[in-house]
Amino acid sequence: MDRLSRLERLLGPLPSRQESKETNNDIKGLPEGGKWVHEGVYVINKAFPLPYKHGCTLLDDVGHSALVLEPWGSKGTPVFLDLETTGLAGGSGTYAFLAGLAYVSDSTLVAKQIFLATPSSEELWLQVLFESFPKRDVSLVTYNGKSFDWPMIQTRTILNRKKVPISLLGHLDLLQLVRYLWKEKLENCRLSTVESELLEVQRTVADVPGWLVPKYYADFLKTGNALPLQGVFYHNLMDILSLIALKLKVSKIVSGSDTEDPEATLKAGDLWAARKRLQEAEKLWGFIADCNSHLSFEAKLRLAYWEKKRGNYDVAARLFEECTITLKGPTLINVLIELAKINEHHLKNIPRAIQFTRHALAVLDKARPFYDNWTWKKLRNPILHRLERLIRKSNIKRA
Repeated sequence: MDRLSRLERLLGPLPSRQESKETNNDIKGLPEGGKWVHEGVYVINKAFPLPYKHGCTLLDDVGHSALVLEPWGSKGTPVFLDLETTGLAGGSGTYAFLAGLAYVSDSTLVAKQIFLATPSSEELWLQVLFESFPKRDVSLVTYNGKSFDWPMIQTRTILNRKKVPISLLGHLDLLQLVRYLWKEKLENCRLSTVESELLEVQRTVADVPGWLVPKYYADFLKTGNALPLQGVFYHNLMDILSLIALKLKVSKIVSGSDTEDPEATLKAGDLWAARKRLQEAEKLWGFIADCNSHLSFEAKLRLAYWEKKRGNYDVAARLFEECTITLKGPTLINVLIELAKINEHHLKNIPRAIQFTRHALAVLDKARPFYDNWTWKKLRNPILHRLERLIRKSNIKRA
């Protein structure tokens, strides 16, 4: 028995759901320009010639951004996906009723909105959704889609006794990168906040807030009046366009073509370093180290450790020493010890090693009131032992 069959036995019959009694012809108020492709499934197709302006972002080279962000799941043809659902908590009782999907074809941004008007048509809705994907080499781009959107699609497909017919090359969840790059800068990482703070997107009064979307759909199922849902369609389309704009912005920061945000550029370097791509990391750290920014010393510190790892001890020592002008506390002590090690073991300059060790000891002694006795001794004893050993080594050389 295969996995799908076992799941079918466990799940049992499909749960009944609130159903709209209207047929396609009875439903009024849906956005114009769409068509009914099946009973209960309405599809709107839109085309945006590129380049297209969204907020402060010019949507143009979407394909190139896929190459830049490949280490984070952007491979092949990027397909931007956003769902509107009957609830935000997930679970088997929650399902998607509107899917926004977009990709680039022949210098045109193709956007599709697939609407489920009657929940009993969900199997057909899923079929239309999957048929709307490009035929090959697909990767998803979502916002929290690894945790919500794509698992939702997978779950609903299984509950409809089907298998997901798409094999993804990758999945880029932009929420993860936004959190890493801008968490400290933004009040929160909701897409609406990202839009206003980073993309300069201002939605019109037609927009329906995300938390109201389930209620609007529930009201539609009761009344058959789709006019209030036009704001939901607008909300979904704006989410898709903002996804594309956000991907372009992130790719420019990660590639180093946009260095106007020093904090994000520094953290982008850290992202590359975490992927063992130190050449790309060095490039971004170098931008910040050379600019007149309060983060310059942090970039220099990263570069110093990188140069030390590569065996460029003269360069590492110079960078570490530049950092001592700004650093304080435990970080300064660590840098001074690094300088002592480099001078002792690699530059063979024992007097300088002694000088940096004594400096580290003085910094620690000055901070004595902030440590309990046990912690202070634990930190101080290794520095004392290093200093004593260096002095002995210096005396032997003089003898």
